[in-house]
Amino acid sequence: MLPIRKNKAVVPCMEDLTILIADRVPLLSSGIQQMLLAGKGFKRVDVAESRKEVLQYLRAYPYDVLLMDTRLNDAESLDLLQQIQLQFPQQKVVFIGRMRDNRYLRDCIKCGLKGFILRNARLEEVINALTIVNNGGEYFSIEIAKVLYRLAADPILAEPGNQGFILSREMEVLRWIVQEKSNEEIAELMHISLSMVKKYRSNLLVKTDSKNTAGLVVFAIREGIVRL
Repeated sequence: MLPIRKNKAVVPCMEDLTILIADRVPLLSSGIQQMLLAGKGFKRVDVAESRKEVLQYLRAYPYDVLLMDTRLNDAESLDLLQQIQLQFPQQKVVFIGRMRDNRYLRDCIKCGLKGFILRNARLEEVINALTIVNNGGEYFSIEIAKVLYRLAADPILAEPGNQGFILSREMEVLRWIVQEKSNEEIAELMHISLSMVKKYRSNLLVKTDSKNTAGLVVFAIREGIVRL
């Protein structure tokens, strides 16, 4: 059965939690870091900005919970989650960010994600989520929990041909491809690395069963993703 956030508020346990925050926006992650350290219950809060730094921190120190942005600049969050679960199977991970699509959420759960909170969550909710996950539970913001309920009732919603077929970031790349933007231009427009653009393009070729860029354009037009 899929884990669902409980509606009843849970008072955070005053434990010496160790937290690693991975976020693409240093100012935001540093702000969360300072707010957590200013309160009670947090022994150590470190900040990472990239895949490399996240893995380095995890190798160097045993964190109770990793709070990770769903859109790191140099890593696809699901890929990094899979890598973390392989190298650090006991590590508890909570995503913070914007909800994408059904398939992405389903795959995250399958890869061991313990929680998902929206980026506009209040500090109290962040602390609540970290505490619950540290104590062995799962925490999902109400909006995401509703999606999980629907997926539990109808798993086919996450299958190809439905909402989760192409991830939102992949869809954005596809639209830029149709506009004849190069990989370098797309990376600059989307504020992501060139390697991530190449990965999204490769995923699109597989998911759309296309052999080249022309095939992607044909797919986008046929499916009504773009209009001439």
